[in-house]
Amino acid sequence: MSINQKIFLVLFNLILALGFYIDNKDALYTDLSSDSANIIPVCKKKDNPHLYKNDLYLDNIKDVEYYTPSYVESLRFLSKFSDGDYIQAQNILGFLNHLIHGLLWFYFFYTIRNDYWMALLMMLLTKGVIWPPGAELIGITELWTIMPRTVYAALLPLPYLLYVYLKRFKLPIAALVLGLILNFHPLSGIGGIIGYIALYVSYLYFNDKLTVSVFRDLGIVLFFCLVGMFPYLLTYLTSVKAELVSRPELYQLAFDKRINGTFSNPIAFIKDWHRGAFYFYFGGFLLFYFYDTSGGKKVFKMLLAVALCIFLSANLSVYIEQLVNKIFNLSIRMSFQLIRFQKFILVVFQIATFLFVVAFLSKYKIRDRYKMVLFVTFYVLLLFADLKPLSSLPLLGDDICTTTVPYTLKFREQEVSKREKDFNLMLDYIKTNTPTDAVFYGSYYIRAGAERSVVLDNKGASMIIEGNPEKFSQWYLDSMTFKSLTNKDKIDFLRMKKVTYILSKKDDWNFLIPVKVIGDTKLYKL
Repeated sequence: MSINQKIFLVLFNLILALGFYIDNKDALYTDLSSDSANIIPVCKKKDNPHLYKNDLYLDNIKDVEYYTPSYVESLRFLSKFSDGDYIQAQNILGFLNHLIHGLLWFYFFYTIRNDYWMALLMMLLTKGVIWPPGAELIGITELWTIMPRTVYAALLPLPYLLYVYLKRFKLPIAALVLGLILNFHPLSGIGGIIGYIALYVSYLYFNDKLTVSVFRDLGIVLFFCLVGMFPYLLTYLTSVKAELVSRPELYQLAFDKRINGTFSNPIAFIKDWHRGAFYFYFGGFLLFYFYDTSGGKKVFKMLLAVALCIFLSANLSVYIEQLVNKIFNLSIRMSFQLIRFQKFILVVFQIATFLFVVAFLSKYKIRDRYKMVLFVTFYVLLLFADLKPLSSLPLLGDDICTTTVPYTLKFREQEVSKREKDFNLMLDYIKTNTPTDAVFYGSYYIRAGAERSVVLDNKGASMIIEGNPEKFSQWYLDSMTFKSLTNKDKIDFLRMKKVTYILSKKDDWNFLIPVKVIGDTKLYKL
């Protein structure tokens, strides 16, 4: 790689990261993902313990201490550079995340195959948003994609690069870093560890290097991974109890109401892989078989072994958890999360697709200048992928391509609907004109945007599935009771839950007189 290519690599990723940062300088709270709308209030509660005294999940901060503490503390640290503005703190994190993602994934692909332009193209393609089953996400684009799982994904190539380039202690250092990055998103981290171990063992096996010393190596890997992930393990084990809940049937009803049934049903989950992006990358994986020139197709076999290990371990986690809970009379509640790390199958297929493209171009002796033209052409297509007629085309018109380049670099502004602007104006009004200890029945965005307590919401209930299963069960009882009541009785019930305001866009509360109306959003005082 020439010095000019290195400079271009850094500048290209710097410009992309800066473009997304500029895109989000005036971001609204509704530009955040629902995950971020749950995480930011945790940060604010830690900053000011007097907030959210009657909230569904934030009344006791211990109920959510287990929830991605490294990400929470990183966001709190960055808020010091944004004058306490958590939207802009997340925007700063997004800038850093884009830069790290671009550089690490480029070097990951470039290390596998010394092909500058194709590594750059594949790095860009990995930024595009893909939707695996289980409401999962792969890719990093606008502000709403900046969350624990995308921070982890940006760092995922690091253990491999350390192992390749370090001269000494490569195995323990790579394993330590693999454990450390788990702290940002443990669900993804477990999948990453399984994937890396599978890659290591399959590499030794298919290269006839597998000896009894592998058990020593695996011991080193597991030990240093545990050392790296210890901060999260300590927090989780001291915050989440595995004892059987007092009313297991009620807890199960609550779980079934909040969590889609596919999360506890591997067969249904597997059927949900029927998605365009999956077939695209799976096609690249299959094509690589015919272009794999390694002896005995061993590279293809290695990737197949890694994909199978990830797939089987994620799905079997459900049955293993059920068996352990039954034998030991426990209430471990992790498999509905673990089943989702099979998303990393797509990462394996992305690697195979990259290897196929490089092998294909090499076979036909395509020169670097034409590869550069291919990269530039792809980038230009990304600039217009969200516009007709390209937006009507398969792949190009999907999130994997339409969201990859920031609007700033498209020389366009992202449109914000009047309804969304009105709702954010209402959040500002609530923050300024209601008491700090006010309690709301309404959108979960009230927590992040107005710093007020919210009760009965589904999104907030997700935060206490593991942290406080008894409170989660009570949420279900309250929700079902509330749903069965008449309008008058609902008001009495809300008052019993200490609710002082209702925020709604619906007409369900028209028998009340709103104290404030902005657009179609109405604020009622009880």
